[in-house]
Amino acid sequence: MRTLEQEATMLSVKDVNARLPLVRSIVRDVMGLHRDLSERRLRLSELRDRYPAPRSVSVGGAAAAGAGSGVSSRVGLGVYEQEVVQMESELARDESRMAEYARELS
Repeated sequence: MRTLEQEATMLSVKDVNARLPLVRSIVRDVMGLHRDLSERRLRLSELRDRYPAPRSVSVGGAAAAGAGSGVSSRVGLGVYEQEVVQMESELARDESRMAEYARELS
């Protein structure tokens, strides 16, 4: 014997067919986000492998004294590092969005 909840969730073929375009759209969006996340993870991993996060420079070191072009490259690296951190933050946000999709669908 079916419960009232089971009766309420039973869909006719007509109902299911009417919902298919929406389901297709949702699945297409989820697949696109998954592909995008995978590509971004790979790019960030490659960036981190090639350019590891900079170590902190001691205040009394040559960089603090303004030793030539080393200062400008360190400044550029700081900007670069900020960009990578922002990319990682956006990736984490989109990974949370993907997890939310999974929760909604289960």
